[in-house]
Amino acid sequence: MGYLSSGNSCRLAWRLLWLWILCFVSPHLIAQNSGELLELQESDNQSSQNDIIWVFTLIDGTEIVGRISNQDTTNVDIKQLNGETRSIFIADIAERRRMDELKIVDGERWVSNPNRTRHLWSPSSMPLKKGESYLSQKELIFTSYAVGLTNNVAVLVGSMTPLLLAGGDGVNLIGGIKFATKLTSSFYLSGGGEMITFPGLGGLALPYLGFSVGEPDLQLSFNMGQPFAFDAESVAGDLEAMISICGMWRFAANLGFVSENIFLPGISTDDVGWGVLSLHGIAWRWIGKSVAFDLGFVMPGGVPLPIPWFDCTWHFK
Repeated sequence: MGYLSSGNSCRLAWRLLWLWILCFVSPHLIAQNSGELLELQESDNQSSQNDIIWVFTLIDGTEIVGRISNQDTTNVDIKQLNGETRSIFIADIAERRRMDELKIVDGERWVSNPNRTRHLWSPSSMPLKKGESYLSQKELIFTSYAVGLTNNVAVLVGSMTPLLLAGGDGVNLIGGIKFATKLTSSFYLSGGGEMITFPGLGGLALPYLGFSVGEPDLQLSFNMGQPFAFDAESVAGDLEAMISICGMWRFAANLGFVSENIFLPGISTDDVGWGVLSLHGIAWRWIGKSVAFDLGFVMPGGVPLPIPWFDCTWHFK
């Protein structure tokens, strides 16, 4: 019987760790999200807590709008806007949302856009809230999970899924951190970094700065960073910069468009397209309460070869 070397043991441990995350942690999050008890949001000031207006949807479709006046382990008392108070079983609540997460557009109620922080691949400068998270599967190849640690700091971890199953030498990891803040009603600023390392391709890191203009349902984002290699195998040595210009337009409660353009100065295409390596994508986005689908195309600059793009993202709070 052969024994694993220390290097092989390390690689095997990495694969098993990521498989464990994908197979067990994600379903656990889904179950936890769907079965959690109704809890008051954290606040240092109880009077400000009483100012929060909630929209409760019961399991029979009934909606109740009001403030939480009292709560125990089984019941919650809701003081409605007309002054009346209703006591309901927590088990009968199918969903709850803050009133400020809703808006009315042409008489139709839209929920807050949970996809405001991301485009196809690149992030926007809009922050995830503390405890807000999502699990994304891109092209059946890239799997990633992001979570807001605070209202301004989020982290992301992921992997190229097939390599976990097929094996191969080296570490298979995607990681990132984003610091984001809202400076005005329509201007957001962010900074952070991403790290990618795949077997046979080496690793690269990308510190970046970015900004977004607009609102969650209609925005334009710009990111720019300087990639650098952190091992001898990396293919990042020729990259002078990485620039992304992205846009998102939500034109209906459940529908939107996303566009993304990535430019890689330093890699010439001999006057084809923009003269440097670039990728251009556009996708239709279906927006649900806790899941979103992207379906579209990605095409290299100057090459009429559209590549189908698919993404499925699950959101948790």
